[in-house]
Amino acid sequence: MPATIVAAHPEFTNTEWDAQTIYDSISFDAGSSFGDHIEALRLNAKRVEVYASLQGWSADISAGVSDLDTYVSAMGSKIVALANNSSKSYDPSQRAVIEEFDRRQREGQMGTFVPTGIHELDGKLGGGLLYDPGELVIISGREKQRKTTLAINMLMNMLWSKHINGFVWVSNEGSYDRVQAFADMWAMAATRISLERGLSFSLKDGTNIPRVFTRDNLMYGLDKIHGSFLTAVMDARAEISQYHISYYFAGHDEGNSHDFEGTMARVRAELEFNDMKVVVLDNMQGWAESGEKDYDTIMRVLPPIDILTAQHHALTIALSQLSAEGRLRGGTNTAARANLVMSTAYNGQETPDMITVKNEYARKRGFFELNVAIDRSSGLIRNDIKVETLTIDK
Repeated sequence: MPATIVAAHPEFTNTEWDAQTIYDSISFDAGSSFGDHIEALRLNAKRVEVYASLQGWSADISAGVSDLDTYVSAMGSKIVALANNSSKSYDPSQRAVIEEFDRRQREGQMGTFVPTGIHELDGKLGGGLLYDPGELVIISGREKQRKTTLAINMLMNMLWSKHINGFVWVSNEGSYDRVQAFADMWAMAATRISLERGLSFSLKDGTNIPRVFTRDNLMYGLDKIHGSFLTAVMDARAEISQYHISYYFAGHDEGNSHDFEGTMARVRAELEFNDMKVVVLDNMQGWAESGEKDYDTIMRVLPPIDILTAQHHALTIALSQLSAEGRLRGGTNTAARANLVMSTAYNGQETPDMITVKNEYARKRGFFELNVAIDRSSGLIRNDIKVETLTIDK
């Protein structure tokens, strides 16, 4: 048994850091929660102190003590203190971490991990995304890399599991409006219900194909859907219609989301007066001013976006077309803003049934890169299909 604590992580040995910096620097794999690591620190410190105390008591008694009753009473008090987790053996940096953890827990600032419903991703995230109070999450990637698809899947899963009751959706995509957004969610919900009910149709060769739906199916071809398929579609519509979703899109009659300050004011009002706790911003480049580079736009809009989480405690998911994690974090201390930066990659030609999700940066979460199965028609991410079973289109 060592006489001093061996830090669980190298960063714990830097005693010049303040408590907040140490707390934010902890990283761990998805197999353990942050609380598990705090408890491991406590137990390790207690183990060291018990060992040191036993050695000291043994030496003192061997040498002889003048008042054994008083000495044994002091030993008993020491044991009681250790039983109450009041160990004094922590490294100063470890003590700072534990005190910060206790403060946040005491003041109700720890939040709850809400599952994204994407099983492999939840495993890597240590349970999901932080909610009430939430965290700032950035999903980055080039155009057509299924960033919005990933965000919709996470949100719909949270709604279906009743972990949230709604969200605020802000979009600056000029070619994307609330009708299309609703249709995307509708197609995912209809496909999920269809798969759950085992609905399928037969090809001429007798092969049964699961019935899935696309946005265009529902926007332009609803009159061609009949029977149990139509029932699934209408059940999905009724399900989505009950959720509280506020839309602000780029069209002139869609909330004018090109007006950054005005949009942020509307979002803050949703958080303050309508008890909304989740916000999606798609995408941050949409607020570019004339001649402004994408990177400069993000550096300008991130601080007000961060306020949605820092002051209003919203789970905020912001989409960005800047795929380089270092660029997202550089320059203006944006690493202190986003708890999690994930990137997506999608190859619609060779692997249209798979999305790659990578952790570019995270606090208190380990690195990961995973592939998840997707229904290419509806965009629904499939937990029931392993990527290894998919074929590559050439």
